[in-house]
Amino acid sequence: MHMTCRVILSTVSLALVLLASGCAHRYEPDVSLLESPDTVDATVEFHSLQTARDLLSGHESFGVIAPKVKTASGKELTGQVEHALIEELSATHVFRHLTPYDPQPDLILSGRINKFYEHYRPQLWTYAPGAGMVARILRVNTYVASGEADLTVVLLKPSGEPVKEYTGRSSFRETFTPTGEMPPGERLNHAFSEAVKQIRDQILEDSTLPKVNRPTAVSTH
Repeated sequence: MHMTCRVILSTVSLALVLLASGCAHRYEPDVSLLESPDTVDATVEFHSLQTARDLLSGHESFGVIAPKVKTASGKELTGQVEHALIEELSATHVFRHLTPYDPQPDLILSGRINKFYEHYRPQLWTYAPGAGMVARILRVNTYVASGEADLTVVLLKPSGEPVKEYTGRSSFRETFTPTGEMPPGERLNHAFSEAVKQIRDQILEDSTLPKVNRPTAVSTH
């Protein structure tokens, strides 16, 4: 009888855990850009991104902070941001060849995550008694989202000598009433895309890098 009770309790506990995890939204970094109008005529070996110390230590926000949202740990999130960046630079043909290893690369690409976060939360006044009714009557926004994506990409010669740094930064702050169209993390990904676009534009405008013209840009997504 006791064994049966333990089995039932274990089953119920597992079901509750699965139900709770199913309700959580997992944030995934993503970049979405049009195809690059030009290509840097170079084989580029990419190295791991660094992350600002305050982000990894927890002194500054890193990732999406929102109710029922799970963000990867610091090192894992760094890897996800790096993967999204490299995947997009490769998919949109910013460089002739972008690879994790080449015996004789023309350039080496590295970089740093300076800031990368989104705060998604109810506005403070909504916790007051009767605030929900007032919001419905006046049709005012009940939530606020703020955040920033700030990245630096560095190109180096194979010897390790720096060629140039390129920085992209995009921030946001807006109030809204949740509708499901812009879930937590979506605004951060838009800022991430804008920051990467700024970096890409700077690279393509760099007259010291050889370019190859491409056909008219089309969407890759």
